[in-house]
Amino acid sequence: MKSGDAFRLNVKDLMGRQGLKVKDLADMVGLSPSYLSLILNGERANLSDHHKDAIALALGANLADLYIEMPRDGAEAASRRGSAETAEVRVEPAPLLRRKRDIAPFEDFLRVMSVTDHLLLEAFYRELNSLSDEEVRKLGAMLRNTLSSWQEAAARRVPAPAGPPGTGAVPAAPPVVLEPDDRMFLWLLIHLSSIFDEVPLAYLAMATSWPAERVHRALATLLSAGAAIVVSGGAGASPRAGASARETPGDDAGGGSILLKPSVQLDAGAAAQWVPAGRRRESLLNLACGLGGTGEDGTVEPGGVSDAAGSRPDRLARLYLEGGDLRKARSWYEQAAVRALSDGMWRVAKDHLLVVCSLDTVLGTPSEDRVSAVQMLATTCLNLGETDEALAYQERNIAYWERSGSSTDVVRGLLMAGSILARRREWAKALDYLGRALRVSHGDLSLEARARLGLAAILRERGQLSRTKEEYERALQLSGDVQEESMMAQALLGLGKVFLWRRDFMRSLQYLNRALSLSEKKEAALETLVRIELGKLRFEEGSFLLAREHLTKAAHAAETARSPETENAAKVWLSRCLGQGAAPSDLENKRRLAYAAREFFAGVDDKQDLVASLIACAEAEDAVDMPAEADALFRDALREARESENPVLEGMACDAYAGHLEQQADDLAQVMRERARWARAKIR
Repeated sequence: MKSGDAFRLNVKDLMGRQGLKVKDLADMVGLSPSYLSLILNGERANLSDHHKDAIALALGANLADLYIEMPRDGAEAASRRGSAETAEVRVEPAPLLRRKRDIAPFEDFLRVMSVTDHLLLEAFYRELNSLSDEEVRKLGAMLRNTLSSWQEAAARRVPAPAGPPGTGAVPAAPPVVLEPDDRMFLWLLIHLSSIFDEVPLAYLAMATSWPAERVHRALATLLSAGAAIVVSGGAGASPRAGASARETPGDDAGGGSILLKPSVQLDAGAAAQWVPAGRRRESLLNLACGLGGTGEDGTVEPGGVSDAAGSRPDRLARLYLEGGDLRKARSWYEQAAVRALSDGMWRVAKDHLLVVCSLDTVLGTPSEDRVSAVQMLATTCLNLGETDEALAYQERNIAYWERSGSSTDVVRGLLMAGSILARRREWAKALDYLGRALRVSHGDLSLEARARLGLAAILRERGQLSRTKEEYERALQLSGDVQEESMMAQALLGLGKVFLWRRDFMRSLQYLNRALSLSEKKEAALETLVRIELGKLRFEEGSFLLAREHLTKAAHAAETARSPETENAAKVWLSRCLGQGAAPSDLENKRRLAYAAREFFAGVDDKQDLVASLIACAEAEDAVDMPAEADALFRDALREARESENPVLEGMACDAYAGHLEQQADDLAQVMRERARWARAKIR
């Protein structure tokens, strides 16, 4: 049996034993019931590691066990035992419920002994499985006590620093004995070094809440033992102004600006055993509260963060999480995700948001308070090209908004879900979602205008320009009736694109100039999109200097706004402008912009901009007299354009390739021109 099939059967088996329905498990792990059903029925295979862990946790099973084929009943188990007796001796895996024994001390012991040979590990676990539960418990307790005693003895001794290199043999110095305060201080230094890289002495004082002389004493011991080193005495570690009384010891220690690092290679897990768990959590909370500040009601006040910690909310999130204050940890992880999203760091943002969702499950956060994080997850997954997950999160929010009766949110959610389906080229489903959005928005002019803008965008991607034009005109009328200039500008921008694709440059320019007048210096993101279309228009007209002016402004604005997709879209066309009557010095820049954009769009599943970037790369190779490389890139652009099912893109790729072939005096050029006309004739 394949591991994926075993996973589904085991999950279903445990759900049945525990009386869980699909909806129950879906709610517990943060998936929509429909998506979980697809997973359990084998219709979807891509389940994130986070959700696999969540399912195992919800069912009280070990994740690895869920992928092992287990006997389903006593008869089957007996049959397997019988066949083993007549063939070869074979130890079957224990049933799932029996496998929930505590084997942590055995794994810790193997890790300490550095056992990596897989045959030895297999033999070890086979013998372990043959023991009774009581035998496993007793042997585990013996190993745990052995490791604890060993770590306690090791904790009291740190090797003395060696002599300077190149000075010949140095007599072995006796190890330095560490007292409890010293061990506490060293554990903190080791642990905080994994969060802050270099740890200000003030942070250690803040975490311990010790008076200055006690801090000095522990620090002196660590330095003399060679267990810590001073990195620098820069000003970056000073506590923030207006520090609380809790931070005073760090200032009085006179070393608030001293940055430290551990100089000994000690296992963080072993070092943690030196300090009671409660004391560890207390010290981390001390530091988190000192750096982050709290309001009178105990809520987080981000404005009170010091520069050192405030620039990285994920650090405070981790301190609060490890300190056991899950609510504040959730708040800071959400802020860290917002920061990562604003910087376009999608993978980092997703990691933070998954922690938020896990904490929501533990905390039992109400549905209305989960919506924001789930929506950010949908956006993040979409930008990562993980459309299955993006759609699942979006549908989860849509279901909540429908229950709560929030028609505005329902329409927005349906529009995003429709755009996700359009990106996957599931056109029928996408149009169905947009139809639902129109029905929900009936009677609300503003919502209807928004829904029609979304519908027009999907129709435009399919090359159905007549219907696209109708929807944009209707949206323009509705948004004008309610005097919403932003949507008016979006509708005008859409109409400008329609006439640009129809190569009616005069009418396109009229609409785009009107859109620019409504958005300029009012809505930077919308103005940037308008300037990109104006740049394309001027490029098609052959007015390359005017095109470069618009595209350069758009690229700079998108870079400032940290919008990598828009920035690269502008740079694609800017690359195409460079080399068109420009100085030879522009050619290298042309190539650099084109290939950077191609790499970006290859990872976000955006056919329109990917095709344009491939054409830009091909033209860059042509510009430096590399016709074979250019030919391969033009063919890639043709293939992607054909797969997009968008006749406008196919026509653009054919025309660009024809220009290359004409330079090579290739008879295929005329065929490409005819194919471009044929593609554009399909535009409806």
